[in-house]
Amino acid sequence: MRFFELMIELYLEAKMTIAEQSRATWLELTFDEVPSLLRRMREDAESVLGAQDMRTGRITGSKERATLPYRVDAADDADELWSALVEFAREVEERTQNPAPRPVREFVRSGRLGPWALPSCTPREAFTAGQDVARYLKACAHQIAHDGAFNDAPDQTAALVRKMRNRYPNTPPPARRYLNRPCPTCGERGLHLAVAGDHLIVRCEECRDRWAFEEMFP
Repeated sequence: MRFFELMIELYLEAKMTIAEQSRATWLELTFDEVPSLLRRMREDAESVLGAQDMRTGRITGSKERATLPYRVDAADDADELWSALVEFAREVEERTQNPAPRPVREFVRSGRLGPWALPSCTPREAFTAGQDVARYLKACAHQIAHDGAFNDAPDQTAALVRKMRNRYPNTPPPARRYLNRPCPTCGERGLHLAVAGDHLIVRCEECRDRWAFEEMFP
């Protein structure tokens, strides 16, 4: 009887490990989007206003003339995403005791209270800052997936990244993570991991078939 109980325990432990691995990889793929997103937002924010707006020099709804140096919506989106990332990274640092990267520590040392706007910077600098924070969060992904005390903070942060990704569809996608195995459907080696909403899936770039992560790694 004890043998079967041990087998059940091992089975449940294995299933939990797969679930945690799936969630951790889902988080990693989501945070992979951050650097290019911040760069795209900064590029869009710095884009020249339309010819008509430049001629009038007037903000919609305003009676005063004022030339805007940025596209306000893109700048606001960058600030919103950056603030959420800094807030989440601070929580991750507090719970895991893994030192946060320099861009996050600078905000903490400054004594600023959130929300934290993205500092004035070039698109390349925005990419680098996003890369630092994304690298940190990906390195902590397994701990985040394992620690249920984070509650819905990881999901809220990931949801914001996905929302911004949909809002800026021309953002270059991150490199795909391919699997070293043939596709069960077409036999080609085009399987790669992908995010589908709140789930991690495996997709074939050749035949377009797709599976839940747990189906490929039972």
